[in-house]
Amino acid sequence: MIIDLQIADTTCPRCAERLVAALQAVPGVERAVVDWPTGRARVWCAPTVSPAALVAAVAGAATGTRHCYRATVLAVRADGETVRGV
Repeated sequence: MIIDLQIADTTCPRCAERLVAALQAVPGVERAVVDWPTGRARVWCAPTVSPAALVAAVAGAATGTRHCYRATVLAVRADGETVRGV
């Protein structure tokens, strides 16, 4: 499954590194990439991963920083087809 996110308050490469680590720490996530200039993230994961878990991981990545990351789910895809777009 592929889940696309829009993440607010990504301002530097370190933000992207922090967010990738937080997303990849979610059980079932295989890979995550974050483009900090656009705030877009793509996550490849097992079908058991809920978009809400990824949103929570993004929010938690801001702990101890001056950032306030907020994620919005853009799309959820399974088998190459969009299951849900937000």
